[in-house]
Amino acid sequence: MKRTVQFIIIPVLLFSLFFIYGCPVGIDYPPDEPGTVKIDKALLGTWTCTMDTCSDLQVVKVEKNDDYSYTIEVLAKGSMYSVNDDKFKGYVTNIDGKDILYAHEESTGKYYNYHYLVSGNKLTLYDVSLLVGGIDAATSTQAFRNEISASIKLEGFLKEPLYLKKN
Repeated sequence: MKRTVQFIIIPVLLFSLFFIYGCPVGIDYPPDEPGTVKIDKALLGTWTCTMDTCSDLQVVKVEKNDDYSYTIEVLAKGSMYSVNDDKFKGYVTNIDGKDILYAHEESTGKYYNYHYLVSGNKLTLYDVSLLVGGIDAATSTQAFRNEISASIKLEGFLKEPLYLKKN
């Protein structure tokens, strides 16, 4: 009996961890007021994942929509791509010295948030980890921003990077 329980619990736990940590999580609130911060022109271009393990995002095109927003289009996705849309409206902000790219999914109204670093033709994306109050702490834009600010200070905020290169 004990062995049967282990065969059930362990796969369920592993699947749960993969689901929580392996997929981007849509948040109901943006980390800033959309359209208030000028775009970072270094993000413009078509970016291709350079890792062997690109299971969700493989190729993405970022174009200037206006001085304060982007049009983001996923051109190639992996088998684990779990978001409804392929096109998003994107924005940037900065929280405690960390640059954040957030993409708005029109069909669900959710925001997908990434800390990003651009160095020449290389882009590194990190999921924004909510390590203090979790997703439940994101009850407004300001509360979400506060949660990110508190999480930035903790070990584990930047993990599972996605490396991309500009085409």
